Amino acid sequence: MYQIYCLITFPAIIMPTRISSRSATLIDHMYYNEGKTANQINRGGNFFHDLTDHLPKYLLLINNKKIKKSEPRPNVRIFSEKNKQKFIQNVTQSNWSSVYNQSDANDACDKFA
Repeated sequence: MYQIYCLITFPAIIMPTRISSRSATLIDHMYYNEGKTANQINRGGNFFHDLTDHLPKYLLLINNKKIKKSEPRPNVRIFSEKNKQKFIQNVTQSNWSSVYNQSDANDACDKFA
């Protein structure tokens, strides 16, 4: 009835974001949820400058998905009336004499293929 979703987040920044003469702390957090983007390369970090006491941070999500070339459709049987009639027509028009004339089952199978 009810679905429970588990949200797992990962820290994108693991380096200190506030650096002083006495300490270095990670107080500015950035998280991301990988979810359906498992094919991404994630890079995060800090920009170093001296304008504020907090370092600006960044997160890059680089899509690592390879572009698939258009491949032929996999062999899947679709049992429509049109396909059934096409199959019957192909079977009845095939020449089976090379298969029937074999005395050895293995040779007949080789001829069949």
